[in-house]
Amino acid sequence: MISKVLLVLLVAVFAGGYGDVINFDLSTYKPDDVDTHVFMQFHNFSTDYSEIIISNIGDNVGFIVVQVHSYLTNVTLAFNNSSDIHSRVIGTNIGLIYADDNSTAFFSVNKKYKRSINILLVVTIHKDTDPVPGGCNLTFNNKVAPYQMLSFTDDLIRVDFQAPSGYGVDCDKNPIKIDKYHLFLPEYDNTEAIYFDYLLKMIKVEDIVKNGYRARNYEGYYKYRTLYSTYRGTGEVFVVVATYNNASSAYVPAISFGCDYINSWSESCSGPSTTHWKYVCATYLIFGMFVCLLGHYFYKTSITISAYISGVLITYIVVSLTGNFTFEERSTTSLVLGLAYAMAWLFIWCRFGSPFVSTSLSYLLTGFLIASCIFYIIADLPMFRNNANYWLTFNGIISGTFIILWSFYSMGHIVSCALLGSYAVTAALNYYCGGYFQYIVLNSIKRATVKNYYMAVVDPPYQAIDLMLTVLWAVLFLTGCCIQNKIQRRRAPFPSSRNYFRDAPLLLRGRLFFDQSLNENEEQRSQREQQTETSPLLRNVPEYV
Repeated sequence: MISKVLLVLLVAVFAGGYGDVINFDLSTYKPDDVDTHVFMQFHNFSTDYSEIIISNIGDNVGFIVVQVHSYLTNVTLAFNNSSDIHSRVIGTNIGLIYADDNSTAFFSVNKKYKRSINILLVVTIHKDTDPVPGGCNLTFNNKVAPYQMLSFTDDLIRVDFQAPSGYGVDCDKNPIKIDKYHLFLPEYDNTEAIYFDYLLKMIKVEDIVKNGYRARNYEGYYKYRTLYSTYRGTGEVFVVVATYNNASSAYVPAISFGCDYINSWSESCSGPSTTHWKYVCATYLIFGMFVCLLGHYFYKTSITISAYISGVLITYIVVSLTGNFTFEERSTTSLVLGLAYAMAWLFIWCRFGSPFVSTSLSYLLTGFLIASCIFYIIADLPMFRNNANYWLTFNGIISGTFIILWSFYSMGHIVSCALLGSYAVTAALNYYCGGYFQYIVLNSIKRATVKNYYMAVVDPPYQAIDLMLTVLWAVLFLTGCCIQNKIQRRRAPFPSSRNYFRDAPLLLRGRLFFDQSLNENEEQRSQREQQTETSPLLRNVPEYV
């Protein structure tokens, strides 16, 4: 015992000249007391190097997991300050396993930058019968890898981890149960206090089960790899729990914001910040309010906007599927080409004057929005991992909505305008006050355009700002319906297309129009010129009394 103490003091003396010494004394560990299974401490890492000394490791300890969590700075954790790539790991949420028979273990922590940072160090103690996180490692650098590897794109976060091992377990036929959990941080909050606070909620197995949201498990390729839908700028804690014979072990928790939060938070994580997107959001806000309150009254304007939005969606999906373009390139192309759709649809209305045709895009868009809202909630159900099930149900909802709205004639168009306009307002407000309403539609677009998105965990966050936006959406929708319905009273269901010869034979239309113009008196000509898009469709039928 005296030799062990002398060894610890000797290491501390030599380490003190160029680094800090962080001590963990495991003498208070009791196998039957779960409160003594985890040791944690914060450390102000002001030097380039620190030594971790774990002493009094008893014979009743099977293995220990040493974790180091840093904020915005990569650190290196190694066995005995080893430079061997198989004995160290680099990152912000890292860990190694110690399973030797010695009663004292030595680890080192290094960083490249001179500035002082705070780190969280965690030591978890396990029995021999507990499953070993990452014990059946095949691809990671370390022989036993209890940590997770995170990567991300604009659309997905990928979490990779290695299979666990256990006493008497064959890695080729691994019977150990895997449960994957995740927990969202508050939106756009990347403060150090929140970062560590939410990490602490996902350290112990019992806390993970209590605080986290469990993702569904799948066999095969995605058993040890999980895809999560990206909600850019919102941090998410990921952790895996391995269970075998009523014993559980947790992997090292890891955090991702779905963006480069270490090097470029303001540019990469805070949403669209370019002038281009500022104008887009402001335009959506203005036109959304206009369509919500006056869409049916200004009929040609509303169908033009519906055609424009439809054109943007179609173009974006087609461009995403056919070429490897950046998000800015895809969005700019879609916004420009959407104008062609709008002009073409306006021409169809003016040429044929059929309200049933011209309102069809509004009804289809409303169906698309309703289907997106439904799958925003239920997309994680296993049956909808199958693309055939997903798209058949999705299109069925669109078709059902179209038929219902079409059967209600002008009232259906009023409801459509109010719903689409109110959603545009609330989605645009996300740019200014936060929230996730834009992902209602974005997740549906991702499902159509992003490879392997059908395997992603959607599970969207729903925080306080989203509750307020939901109430606002409902209020705007009801207000829009009431105002437009009041305006529509005593008016014809739809306005005129101002096409005087749509019912005439093809060869006589020019002659009919010429004769009609010659026979007009001044009063009739004046009335014709004063007609607007809100004029009744049946011109000779007087307004209701």
